[in-house]
Amino acid sequence: MKKIFLVAVIWMMGLTACFEPPVMQPDLKGAKLPSFDLLLLDSTTKYNTAKFDDSKPLVLLYLSPDCPYCRAQTEAIIRDMRTLKDIQFCLFTVAPLMQFRSFYKEYQLGKYPNITAGVDYDDFFGKHFNVPGVPYMAIYDSRKRLKEVLIGQVDVTRIRDISQN
Repeated sequence: MKKIFLVAVIWMMGLTACFEPPVMQPDLKGAKLPSFDLLLLDSTTKYNTAKFDDSKPLVLLYLSPDCPYCRAQTEAIIRDMRTLKDIQFCLFTVAPLMQFRSFYKEYQLGKYPNITAGVDYDDFFGKHFNVPGVPYMAIYDSRKRLKEVLIGQVDVTRIRDISQN
């Protein structure tokens, strides 16, 4: 029953993303990347966001493995990876590890050296940003300062433009 409820909530978050305009809390723009841990897919390694390369922009993509918009966003990023190779991506979820592991394998995310994937087991990100739905993207510059927050599916060109300007 708990799993059904969780899936329903995540599904509703995905629908919400279609109707909610992008909203960034005014005090977060320009804020430094928060430090939080992700559980990597080996189920034992924790990766802290402080470890991301300080010389490249970073896109944090908060998603649900079952969300059709999150899946489309992931497919778009992978399809244009050649033009996005200088951007670090962190794809993560609060969904169960096994479910996200299937998503990771389906999209073969392991073959992209600029993608890190994991589970935000404390839902730090969701609470920090007061996330209203998925996909939810926070784009940081190379100094790890927040440039923009985007809600819903976003054109890859926009991600690239925000990241590189």
